[in-house]
Amino acid sequence: MSASPPHPPTSEADRIFRPGSGQESNEDEYLKQLSLEIINNIPKNAITIYTDGSRDELGHTGSGCLIKTTNGIEKMNRRNPDFCSVFRSELIAIYEALKSIRNTNYQDIWILTDSRSAIQHLSQTGELRDKVSRNIIGYLQNSQKPQKFTFNGYPHTLALKAMKLLMC
Repeated sequence: MSASPPHPPTSEADRIFRPGSGQESNEDEYLKQLSLEIINNIPKNAITIYTDGSRDELGHTGSGCLIKTTNGIEKMNRRNPDFCSVFRSELIAIYEALKSIRNTNYQDIWILTDSRSAIQHLSQTGELRDKVSRNIIGYLQNSQKPQKFTFNGYPHTLALKAMKLLMC
């Protein structure tokens, strides 16, 4: 017997993700739809950055990003120290992407990551102790040109599909 929810659903997401709602099978489709709406609403003249960090079963880690501009697509990847956390690899991917676009003239920059924890971590600017995070925030705060930075999370499987579409 499952416990009843403490409050009625306040949003469509609450209704879909609430255990026992009978709609758990729609969760993947709903996340895909939300992600596609985010991607489709990115301005055409913006830089769009997709980032990812990973670690394999042997402890090898890496960071990668795909940067889409009006001039084309740039792909970057790097090997990180063994046993680096996936969280840190995600932050390194964001930092490397920002470093690569530092001399651009774009006003609107969208950073799409599948790491919700990286977005939450970077939002706590007063509590950042690691160098990579401080460098990211420093870049965002000290950008020479007035720019708008937007961070968004998206499901990992959709990120892979989006990267494949962009590379075609």
